[in-house]
Amino acid sequence: HGTMYDFVGNSILNDMIRKLYENGKIVAAICHGVCGLIDVKLSNGAYLVSQKNITGYSWLEEIIAQRNKQVPFNLQQMLKNRGAFYEKAFIPLTSKVVQDKNLITGQNPFSSKKIAKKVMELLMNKSNYL
Repeated sequence: HGTMYDFVGNSILNDMIRKLYENGKIVAAICHGVCGLIDVKLSNGAYLVSQKNITGYSWLEEIIAQRNKQVPFNLQQMLKNRGAFYEKAFIPLTSKVVQDKNLITGQNPFSSKKIAKKVMELLMNKSNYL
């Protein structure tokens, strides 16, 4: 969960993600990597995740992994605070991938195969997210 410290507030990363997203490129993140999206602001000043369907490591999964007292914040709640429409798998620690145009997120490590397939599918057919 080092990404919860390294990615949040990283202005270089935020700028790169904003540019990629606004230029129609695929932006994908999984598990705690979704922390890298929290502080990204678009050119209009809105948070990238605001009003987007999104997922990421859930608070219940942090509790199950017994890391809820070690992590610096609740990713699920932080996404909601930024205006995201957070979704999670019905059963914790199972695969969940959410696509909102060119933004693709995976809930946890068990989502890695599905998110990779989704990104490859979109690369093959841009009309799936434009």
